[in-house]
Amino acid sequence: MKNLLFALTLLLTLGLTACQNNEDVAVDMPDTTAVAPMAGNTVADLAMNDPQFSTLVQALQATGLDQSLQGAGPFTVFAPTNDAFAKLGASVDSLMLPKNQNQLREILMYHVADGQMMAADVMGMTNVTTLQGNALTVTNNNGTVMLDSKATVTGTDFSGSNGVIHVIDTVLMPPTADGTNM
Repeated sequence: MKNLLFALTLLLTLGLTACQNNEDVAVDMPDTTAVAPMAGNTVADLAMNDPQFSTLVQALQATGLDQSLQGAGPFTVFAPTNDAFAKLGASVDSLMLPKNQNQLREILMYHVADGQMMAADVMGMTNVTTLQGNALTVTNNNGTVMLDSKATVTGTDFSGSNGVIHVIDTVLMPPTADGTNM
């Protein structure tokens, strides 16, 4: 029995080690860089306590949405990392200006859905209606989940007391009235 347990432990360890170096890791693998949730932490708290979301937190605070994400929820947040915001270049600084607060708010609300949707739920969907009002298109290609064919989900199921965060690698822009993106 001890040999069987040792063999199973060794196989699991080797399997996890092999996945860590694979760029195509399945979406349901937890991202070990995120802060583990503690009892009572909201999705806003989780983001505030994780350095990879400092730009997101700054944007949430600039629009007051950080307070909304402290609420009862539940929420599903598709959280862009700092690297995702960096892809926007100088337009990030422009979005943070008070005069662009409404546009930034629309963009951020396009990353939040009502209800708690775990990775397994999202993987089976074709779209997710956001609090901004428009739907994100969800595609699942052999376990790699993409939103609007632009953002890849890179970490999942970081649960807080009022919802869940899924990490994405690109900031998504909601469609405008004419059907184009912001």
